[in-house]
Amino acid sequence: MASSDSWLPLKSLQTMLMNRSSFKVNEEHLLNLAIKARLENRECGYLSRRGGQEPSSSPNKWQSKWFVLYQNLLFYYENVNSTKPQGVYFLESCYSTRSPTKNTKDGEKLNCFTISYTRDGRNAIEFAAESETDCQVWIDCIQSCSYNRLLSVKEELEQKYLHLSQVYESEAKAKYQYLQQVEELSTEVRQLRSELSRYRRQHHLLRAKSIAEEDSEEIRKIKKVQSLCRGWLYRQRWKRIVEEYIR
Repeated sequence: MASSDSWLPLKSLQTMLMNRSSFKVNEEHLLNLAIKARLENRECGYLSRRGGQEPSSSPNKWQSKWFVLYQNLLFYYENVNSTKPQGVYFLESCYSTRSPTKNTKDGEKLNCFTISYTRDGRNAIEFAAESETDCQVWIDCIQSCSYNRLLSVKEELEQKYLHLSQVYESEAKAKYQYLQQVEELSTEVRQLRSELSRYRRQHHLLRAKSIAEEDSEEIRKIKKVQSLCRGWLYRQRWKRIVEEYIR
């Protein structure tokens, strides 16, 4: 287990960071990001701002600025036509909550929310949107822009993708089995159709043969009757001839 002395460098670093009023940043890189923010921003609009630790901002005075949210950076401009941002807020690991409704008669604004970097809300920056809907949209966007949150969402999506991949593989196997069964059944159906066709041909041949046999039997009977009739007629004729001759 680490001793308390091992935390001394971290404590001294935290004290040093809190005592410093400014840090050096790569302004050129930030300006390039600001240009991208103008084109690919997630949310933008006018917000009134007050509070924070900026020397130029009065803790009780509202200032209207044009804000642009890009990834986890919140740029603010003097107005919508400004080309260069006045500043930027790094929103990584920040907390954004809705402010309680205040009395507008005291000069307070409605639709307010705060951004802070501590759970207790110390040195929070307060913002006021133009409507309640805009206020909630800003809160949702700020709460979901953290890189850590995106990582957790990414991991969750990867788990869902893995689950869906497993489901897809099982469904693909089931589909392959069903296709095999369908192919086997199709083969059996073709065989049954072939046998049925053969049976039908045989049935037609047998029926034609039986009809032919029935026809030949009837013809023989008719011929026999005709022969008897002709014999009777011949006998009657010869009988008349003999009688006439005797007379």
